[in-house]
Amino acid sequence: MAVRLSLLKKVRKEFKSVNGKDMFFLNVEDPRFSEMPLKSRNNLVLSFFPEDSRKNIIVETHCPSAKNDREVKPIYWSDVVPNPLNKPTTPQEFFDQAVYFYDQGYGASASASAWHSASAQFRNFLIHKDAYTNSYFMKRKIVYYLNRFVSERKISREWRLLETSHSYSYDDNEETDALNIAADYLSASMTFSNYIYDLHTKIVLKEKNFSDLLTLKI
Repeated sequence: MAVRLSLLKKVRKEFKSVNGKDMFFLNVEDPRFSEMPLKSRNNLVLSFFPEDSRKNIIVETHCPSAKNDREVKPIYWSDVVPNPLNKPTTPQEFFDQAVYFYDQGYGASASASAWHSASAQFRNFLIHKDAYTNSYFMKRKIVYYLNRFVSERKISREWRLLETSHSYSYDDNEETDALNIAADYLSASMTFSNYIYDLHTKIVLKEKNFSDLLTLKI
């Protein structure tokens, strides 16, 4: 029994999370498993036990649940963007993808990613304000409300341009004209996202105001 406990302690020290009883069934969680086939995962865990006891141990392995990045952060246009992620999730990752497509000459794809970047930034902002909505109408209404907190009231102008970029991306037009237009969309995306970042960090916006907006009271 002491040997079993010693081995189990060793396994728990090696992996992120290990739950089990009497070593007959082990539920093991570790980030390394994301790059490993199931059989390799199980073999890795079993390698910590004597060979003659492995057949009596049932191992279930899985990766930790991915946490969504819902932070509102400034957006940067990098001069050099490496091959971006295939499945971007954050506003910056979407924007890097937009810049990459733009640099490669794919105007429509760049426009689509520019929209997704700004939309993700706005989504995160609304989540922090407990005012998330899927409605394009309500998002537009909130943007116009935010105008009063932005110098020169440009934020709604940028949002209107981004809505156009969203529609434009469906045309699947990668010609020169599309690339020229995409430059405006990328600029609008970065400007809008950084306005949102400033509003998120520098201005106290009461959640009640957003609640009123969502119920169409103002």
